[in-house]
Amino acid sequence: MDLSGFADIPVAELPVEVRATVRAGRRSVLDVTVRDLYERLRPGRPHRIELELRDRHGEAVRVAGVGTGVLHEEAVDPDGGSWSAAIALDNTLLSTGEPFTVWDVWALVHLRDGTHLETKVAAGVGLGRRVRPDLRHGLALAQFHATASGSLAIRFAGGVNGVREVLDARLRRRRAGSRPAR
Repeated sequence: MDLSGFADIPVAELPVEVRATVRAGRRSVLDVTVRDLYERLRPGRPHRIELELRDRHGEAVRVAGVGTGVLHEEAVDPDGGSWSAAIALDNTLLSTGEPFTVWDVWALVHLRDGTHLETKVAAGVGLGRRVRPDLRHGLALAQFHATASGSLAIRFAGGVNGVREVLDARLRRRRAGSRPAR
């Protein structure tokens, strides 16, 4: 495959893979890896990554909070370079006061030459539900999952009403799936 056209694309417009593995605890930690797919990032020297949580509900995109990490170059990969960072995600950022919220996870990769790239974060391993105490709601359910396109998203249900909304939706889906075909 001829990739010569990628030499003319500005670095900020290049497709880049950013993948996150989820480690759970009191704070969720996202182990993020940035892969240089076209051997064009190394000259710009990626050095910092910011994660944004973008609420998918409503007309406007709301950014709830940002986690930042310093990128460290990994051993040279034969397919290009890769950089990694561990970013602690403060679970209180997930709570908006609404009973149920769905967040898309986005990354801004900053290079030392002043440019940056923006992309959705791909879901790695460590996905699943976590029940945790929540100061605002008393109890919260956070589910890290892969969207249909493979991106990382977080479903957050706070308090009894939020958890009830999640359970009601699950029951509706089960009932709809158990109906005989017409």
